[in-house]
Amino acid sequence: MAEIEDFQGEGWRGKVYGKVDVMTKEQEIDWKAMVREIKRRDKWTCQSCGKKNGLTVHHIRPRSDLGNDMPNNLITLCKYCHNEVEQLDFKDKWQIVDFKKRKYIKRDNKVALDNGDKDWHKWVYGGSRKPKN
Repeated sequence: MAEIEDFQGEGWRGKVYGKVDVMTKEQEIDWKAMVREIKRRDKWTCQSCGKKNGLTVHHIRPRSDLGNDMPNNLITLCKYCHNEVEQLDFKDKWQIVDFKKRKYIKRDNKVALDNGDKDWHKWVYGGSRKPKN
């Protein structure tokens, strides 16, 4: 019961994610300024698909993996690309920039760049052509 009382007043995030660090007013102002600066640097454009609306700032290397809030670790993404980048677990800038223009496939819980190689044809069909019926 004491654990629940510890989270009272922190809203649902504290209850779901555990104790959260609360930003001071100064830190919040600094973060908002940093977000504006990153979006300005990236020309108010998603660095993956080029959209100009629904923009967020993404940590390339997450804070949970010792990432920081420095500009070289932040990139502007639209909310859709942000969700995809999170699901694909990209942690390098080269993976994120223009990733919508490349084809990625998920294989054995790993993400691989689909370069159009038809090796899978050999495995599925025993050769590079589809067998005749």
